[in-house]
Amino acid sequence: MSFVHWRQHVRLARALSQICQGHAIKTVARDADYASCSAFSSMFHRVLGITPTHYMKQVIER
Repeated sequence: MSFVHWRQHVRLARALSQICQGHAIKTVARDADYASCSAFSSMFHRVLGITPTHYMKQVIER
C-alpha cells in the first residue's frame, strides 16, 4: 500500500469514528484536511460506495 493510500485510509477511519459520534460532515471533512465537503464526500463515496450522509443515516438508525 502506498503512503497516499495509507494516509487516506487513516483519515477515513478517523472520519468514520467522528461520524459515529455525531459530528457534522463539514467538521469531519475539515478535520480530515479536505478543502471542501464535496471533495471529502467524493473520496468517501469512491472508497466506501456510500455518501457520508447516507452512512450517517445508517448509523443513526442502528
